[in-house]
Amino acid sequence: MLMIAGLLTFLFAPSALAKEDPAGEGTKAEVTTDVVPAIEQNLFLPAEEEVPDWTYRFMIPILVALTLAAVVGTTIQYFVRVVRPRHLPAE
Repeated sequence: MLMIAGLLTFLFAPSALAKEDPAGEGTKAEVTTDVVPAIEQNLFLPAEEEVPDWTYRFMIPILVALTLAAVVGTTIQYFVRVVRPRHLPAE
């Protein structure tokens, strides 16, 4: 089935590509110099605002400290609630 579809494609593709433009030679683009743009744009982008130093000095270390505290707290909580009861003597 796939072979038949491929054969039909190769048979009809050249005839589809060989069709000529009914307008004859086709349209050619003309170069004009009196074109006015629809929208005037400023090509110079505004300068980016500087990021205040306090974001790097305070926010990032605070977020790192909170992340480490969360990891340490979760680890301690796991050992207290899960691992410790396994090793306590049964009552």
